Amino acid sequence: MTQIPNSKIVTFIMTNNRENSKLFYQSILGLEWESDDNFGTIFKLKNASLRITEVQNFSPSTHPILGWDVSDIVSTIQNINGKGVKMEIYEGFGQDSLGIWHSPDGKTKLAWLKDTDGNVLCLMEKKESK
Repeated sequence: MTQIPNSKIVTFIMTNNRENSKLFYQSILGLEWESDDNFGTIFKLKNASLRITEVQNFSPSTHPILGWDVSDIVSTIQNINGKGVKMEIYEGFGQDSLGIWHSPDGKTKLAWLKDTDGNVLCLMEKKESK
């Protein structure tokens, strides 16, 4: 029997500069630093860990690599904007002035931002069905 379904998730983000990434994820996003070792920086996430690993000549993906389901996307964006980071605006998506895309069913809001390496991150607020 595999232990994978019951194991803690570890997600990986690659960076060209670990110190810059550490500062971004800790100071801008407010993640809780756990430790550093010779191979990466680890942050605590709810029921998971994020490991940031420095890789030479790293090129980021153009698609989201990590996201958070937040309870209030507007206040989350305003907090991040207040730290000098703006949401990405994608032509043709119809996002509002904060960079929020509203799903046609009205239940989901999404916004995207980039970290110091250009990795795309996603914020999502989803209304519960009643």
